[in-house]
Amino acid sequence: MSTVSFKLDREKDAFNNWETSNKFSRLGNFSGYVPEYIRSISKDKEFNECKEEILSYLSKIHNSKIIQLTLESFQKSWSEIENEYFMRLENITKRRFSGNITAYLTTIMKCPYNFKEKWFMVSFFSNIPRAMVIIGHELFHIHFHIYFWDEIEKEIGYSKTDDLKEALTVLLNNEFKDMWLLEDNGYPQHRELRLFIEQQWIKNKDFNVLLENCIAYLKDDKYFYPHPLVTKNL
Repeated sequence: MSTVSFKLDREKDAFNNWETSNKFSRLGNFSGYVPEYIRSISKDKEFNECKEEILSYLSKIHNSKIIQLTLESFQKSWSEIENEYFMRLENITKRRFSGNITAYLTTIMKCPYNFKEKWFMVSFFSNIPRAMVIIGHELFHIHFHIYFWDEIEKEIGYSKTDDLKEALTVLLNNEFKDMWLLEDNGYPQHRELRLFIEQQWIKNKDFNVLLENCIAYLKDDKYFYPHPLVTKNL
């Protein structure tokens, strides 16, 4: 069974602060998550130009004893539900989760992931139930990328595949919520797609059938979600 290990990588956290300040994703502008000082020193600069200043600013948090306590708390809490999570995910998708994953702490609420390198971020400022939701959410994304993304993208393109990847996490509310007792809220722009997925899942809990129905739904000309800022940053 796969495992998730929790760590702090100071440079990764600094990069997440810088990138969130400077690069808007197709899901919106999250720069407000970043401290104003970091936004000001990183504006119009490459990461290497301001990395040391960002690290210096974050050092008070990074050197805090609470960091280690948070890592231990997240690790212990996730370990209690880890096997059950992967078992449910694999039963739903009929695919075995591939490999072990690293969860890096970040000091902002934006939690990116990298499916190729098999890591994601979880916020230092999340309480334990919310952190568990984030972990489940990001692992679902990684699993989708590994097994489903490429074929689906051939059929409906990058933007709609990305919409589907995000919206599918509504299944966390149907099949996993008892593990952390909170909702996975998703993004407002995916509300209708998430509702469609829930309705289809209730009718037939077959993930392959669900994907086929979602692809047909997204191919329909009536489906439209504007993507003025599409990026492929993972």
